[in-house]
Amino acid sequence: MKIRGGKNVGQFNYHVDDAVGEDSELVSSFICSYYQKEEFPKEIIVDDYMSSSSEVLSQYLANVSSKKIKITIPIKGIKKQLLNNAFENAKEYAFNSRDRIERHKRLTTDALKELADICKLDNIFRIEGYDISNISGTNNVASMVVFEDGEPAKKEYRKFKIKTVEGADDFASMKETLQRRITSLVEKQTNFDKRPDLIVIDGGLGQLHKAYEAIKEAGEDIPVISLAKKDEEIYTVLTNVPIRLEKNNYALRLLERVRDEAHRFAVLYHRNLRRKSLKSVLFEIEGVGKVLSARIWKKFKTKENIFSASPSELAEVEGISQKKALQIYNNIHEGH
Repeated sequence: MKIRGGKNVGQFNYHVDDAVGEDSELVSSFICSYYQKEEFPKEIIVDDYMSSSSEVLSQYLANVSSKKIKITIPIKGIKKQLLNNAFENAKEYAFNSRDRIERHKRLTTDALKELADICKLDNIFRIEGYDISNISGTNNVASMVVFEDGEPAKKEYRKFKIKTVEGADDFASMKETLQRRITSLVEKQTNFDKRPDLIVIDGGLGQLHKAYEAIKEAGEDIPVISLAKKDEEIYTVLTNVPIRLEKNNYALRLLERVRDEAHRFAVLYHRNLRRKSLKSVLFEIEGVGKVLSARIWKKFKTKENIFSASPSELAEVEGISQKKALQIYNNIHEGH
């Protein structure tokens, strides 16, 4: 609870995992950690269980802040009331958060443990998910998303433009992507030097073996599994028989999150590339020649306006029917 100028300016709650130790140890540790990032106050109010460690805490804060910070343990009065209010707020937060915290644990920690059992691994921390996106074999791209400790690590996401594959060949595109990724890992290239504990790709047994082959050819032995979208079957290189889990299984739900995030990121990258080359995209659409393309550009002026146009707005262009407008819209926007 922050008090500034005698006014309560905010109440903040923090969840701590696997807390072990006496209350005074936990609170001291939290305070030291908290004020590494936050502005130091003139006074900190704590409960009486901090009496044995308050002097040490005060000295530590004085050293790191270069100023004296008062540690107060109130017995009565307004400061005691503030402390009681903070305690009641924390207790209410803990009570209301039980289900959310437990669900988060099942979706992350428990899911990772079960997934490690399925893959015959000791543990899993870093998962990399891959997907390919193209339309009619154009602008082939791949995405790499990263989950660490069961959560998306978006700063670790990477994008690939496919360089060696012509046409819509997802197998070959995935092989190129993984070979480039593993080569970067072996060479310890900046931003690619973290080793995944598990690689996840979208597809069935065929896609899995192609991916595993690419990893082996690049000189590594990183565990890889695939998730087939139709029946959400898990394939591993340990057996040709798919693993089927209940739809509400948390390991499966984690894999689905990785797979879906890789797909979303690949489509977003592909869509951005298509925005940049919209003129050529229009020419690729069946039945849209130079005349219709010129009319579209004349009406909407910019590629951003064309990309933002609805099917009904596209149909306002002379020579474009509602059916043709929908076809143009889908070709511009849809990824695979």
